[in-house]
Amino acid sequence: MENFNPKFYQHTPTVNVLDNRGLTIRDIRFRRSTANGTTDTLITHNLHDTRGHLIQSIDPRLYEARQKDNTIKPNFLWQYDLTGNILCTESIDAGRTITLNDIESRPILTVTATGARQTRQYEAPSLPGRLLSVTEQAPEEKTPRITERLIWAENTPTVKAHNLAGQCVRHYDTAGVTRPESLSLTGTVLSQSQQLLDDKNGLGEANWAGNNETTWQNVLTSEIYTTQSTCDSTGTLLTQTDPKGNMQRLVYDVAGQLKASWLTVKGQNEQIIVKSLTYSAAGQKLREEHGNNVITEYTYEPQTQRLIGITTQRKDDSKPGAKKLQDLRYKYDPVGNIISIRNDAEATRFWKNEEIKPENTYTYDSLYQLISATGREMANIRQQSISSPVTPLTSDNNTYTKYTRNYTYDDGGNLTQIQHRTSAPQNNHTRGITVSNRSNRAVLSTLTDKPEEVDSWFDAGGHQKTLNQAIRNKLTDKPAEMDSWFDAPAQVDPLIWRREQNLNWNTRGELQQVTLVTRSKKPPKEPQEKPQQETWDNSTNNDQEWYHYDSDGMRRLKISEQKTGNNTQQQRVTYLPGLELRTTGSTSKTTEDLQVIIVGEAGRAQVRVLHWESGKPKDISNNQLRYSYDNLIGSSQLELDNEGQIINQEEYYPFGGTAMWAANSQTEASYKFIRYSGKERDATGLYYYGYRYYQPWVGRWLSADPAGTVDGLNVYRMVRNNPVTLLDPDGLMPTIAERIAALQKNRVTDSASSLANATNVTTNPRPSVAPKPISTKAQTSNQSATPPISSTSIKSITSTLSVATSLNPVEHESAAETSPPESSQSSALGTTSMDIQKKKFTLYRADNRSFEEMQSKFPEGFKAWTHLNTEMARKFTNIFTGLKDTSGLPKETAENINKWGQNPQLKDLSTYIKYTKDKSTVWVSTAVNTEAGGQSSGAPLYEITMDLYEFAINKKTLVPLPEGRTKNMVPSLLLDTPKIDTASIIALNHGPVNDAEISFLTTIPLKNVRPYKRN
Repeated sequence: MENFNPKFYQHTPTVNVLDNRGLTIRDIRFRRSTANGTTDTLITHNLHDTRGHLIQSIDPRLYEARQKDNTIKPNFLWQYDLTGNILCTESIDAGRTITLNDIESRPILTVTATGARQTRQYEAPSLPGRLLSVTEQAPEEKTPRITERLIWAENTPTVKAHNLAGQCVRHYDTAGVTRPESLSLTGTVLSQSQQLLDDKNGLGEANWAGNNETTWQNVLTSEIYTTQSTCDSTGTLLTQTDPKGNMQRLVYDVAGQLKASWLTVKGQNEQIIVKSLTYSAAGQKLREEHGNNVITEYTYEPQTQRLIGITTQRKDDSKPGAKKLQDLRYKYDPVGNIISIRNDAEATRFWKNEEIKPENTYTYDSLYQLISATGREMANIRQQSISSPVTPLTSDNNTYTKYTRNYTYDDGGNLTQIQHRTSAPQNNHTRGITVSNRSNRAVLSTLTDKPEEVDSWFDAGGHQKTLNQAIRNKLTDKPAEMDSWFDAPAQVDPLIWRREQNLNWNTRGELQQVTLVTRSKKPPKEPQEKPQQETWDNSTNNDQEWYHYDSDGMRRLKISEQKTGNNTQQQRVTYLPGLELRTTGSTSKTTEDLQVIIVGEAGRAQVRVLHWESGKPKDISNNQLRYSYDNLIGSSQLELDNEGQIINQEEYYPFGGTAMWAANSQTEASYKFIRYSGKERDATGLYYYGYRYYQPWVGRWLSADPAGTVDGLNVYRMVRNNPVTLLDPDGLMPTIAERIAALQKNRVTDSASSLANATNVTTNPRPSVAPKPISTKAQTSNQSATPPISSTSIKSITSTLSVATSLNPVEHESAAETSPPESSQSSALGTTSMDIQKKKFTLYRADNRSFEEMQSKFPEGFKAWTHLNTEMARKFTNIFTGLKDTSGLPKETAENINKWGQNPQLKDLSTYIKYTKDKSTVWVSTAVNTEAGGQSSGAPLYEITMDLYEFAINKKTLVPLPEGRTKNMVPSLLLDTPKIDTASIIALNHGPVNDAEISFLTTIPLKNVRPYKRN
């Protein structure tokens, strides 16, 4: 570990200051950037109300500024309703969001910072209470629009034959309509069709007004895209056929791990994609062989099981070129930060008497922020000081030079400067980033170098309004140099005066339209100092790009238009499960029709097939297979064809940007769609991550984090300023880049877009206007910088919900021991993410009361003799997460809690319930023949059905158990929401696994109860 210096980190602990309630009021961290340099003390201040709710947080930079100017606000302010749900969130970056819930804690009204209003309508109280419609209204709109309508299946024989009873069978949303046509017994979608909105008159907003579905069809395209799949009895995907008839087939070993996969392009023979995979006894992937006869082998460090080597080589020595294609060697510091990456498959080169090794090194400050990086770059690669959607191939791809990049941050974690130095003087540059003096918003210094002007470049919701501008008097005062600011000077219309990239956002906070190039037939005589005040021709002369999203916020359509003289060139991309439809042409003629088939299960590689229906380039074969081999953060570094021959190679700077780029031809290079971090780069130069867009030239997100403070108070910061060790899979929060779990586990990847995960309309991981889904990791007393998760933060049409979660209990504990905490509210480096779902529980309880008596005299449902109200039950449960507050609890209960000591466990509660004369819980069982409650054998039996999340509590943190308990007598916690402080149903699951005994701390609502007829 040559570039690791322990002195950086000596005497730099993370300190949490607690009040007498055990709540964190100060987070103290120490930053040191040089081994012998000064140490900065950074203090985050938190404030809680009398109920223990976090109501205010301010970061160190703004706190210091507030001491001089009391008009500066904290980063976040929260207000809660009487049930503990977040009523109002006020962010200096994302603005104010107000959410009102109904009596069932369901969101009914949300007002965003931009003034957009969203209302939701549910079924009547006598029905299951499912979502029926979503209505939205922008401030400039006179009437609201119905942007979502959900049609639920009835209980008919035809519907039941396809397992659709009670399911949403038509979901009209912002992209069109989705129709599940068949489900398996496990709930996996077997057949589903989609119709998109017709965009002939532009990408307008959806409006499903009225009640006549026939009229709704008029705004849809005629083409219906149907995706079909088959699965086994466990719901595991076996085959998937995309809307164009291309089929993927998967086979698994006895452990359920991927064994091999195949692809059949419509009209072609089946071809193998993955030949074989070998795993260790622990489930780690050791070796995989692909259909192009390329073998990848993995090496792990014995002590930590970190991935330290990836070797990719051809199996056949007879092929031209070197056998070894990639040989990556990773080194880590003690906490898991990557400090060097070496590619032993590449040769050491020399340029101007300088040795150029194929190696990257990284240095971090004491907060694990990247402060310096070294590597190699092409000596004649173009300077990338502004966004560049196209990186042209250089004429000389054999000349390399060393580079060093230094990164500077402020006290709020904002990247403020990137300094690039190399032996090639023409590549040297320094990029400045101006940060607002009142928020964490920031822009390139070419837009403004005045902190007080930064906020004007954002709307009220924290969405950036302009990317960059190439103005003659700003970036160059020489007209002859103007062409250098454009990507294809030979094709630029001479009427171009400046390149202005204005951004338009929809009511849901999604990027809707970008003006790529602004043209003016009569440019002003003199350039203006403030370009936003100039008058330009913003008509159809401009180059633009549009995006359309579904109700989950996932992009379904992209349209790009470029003007050349009197002609308009258009590119369209339609995103479907396992398929992208890419067309190019004018309004009257299609010149290229390309289908990009995305193979979902291909081991380490991302595999795509380029199939042309028409307009195939001459120097590329049809049905070209592209195997893309990545690094630990998913960046596509090496693309090979079906024979293992190199198509292109690319290396990246930290935070993005291309350092090395070589391909067989410019044509081959232009069909590389996946780049940095495994994401698609648009014509804007932005990377699309799913929930947000990323600006690689400034290392920041384009908009505030929709998940709020899940990754800290700085909602624009990219992966905690550690882009080599951490990755962000979807734009919400970073995870450990050492993707051992992804390499080991057989999981359908995002690119697979499998029906089970990507097209099931009953799984909605993203709300419409309210903040996106938030991690379900518990907010303990040492996690006070993140407020409780509001029920409005998570959109759930049915009981199925996808949210980001932490590791399983064993993995989480191990990671916590070896990884440093980023801050008081964020997990350690050993954190990853996965999907969890609510589980359906069917329980039984005997009771002497008749159902009619229950309805008339006890409408609240079953409750304990010594009843704990919701607030008391939450307080009781929080005892196990470190919040030991027994005030207000029954005397007997409080006395028993005190007997459990300083670290009470769920097993203590289980013992208390079983062996103490407990009167504070309600017992039920999963066994139909169980007659609980001490009632006689003739007592009426009641069936209780509800959907609940299941958690273990490990180190005072909630850890999801998506597969449920696996050991008898090991208790777990059941909640109806992902957070204790918002749960209205709380229960302990203990006893045998297959005959669970469940004790409810809260009332069992009568709506979940029905009489059970004995046999």
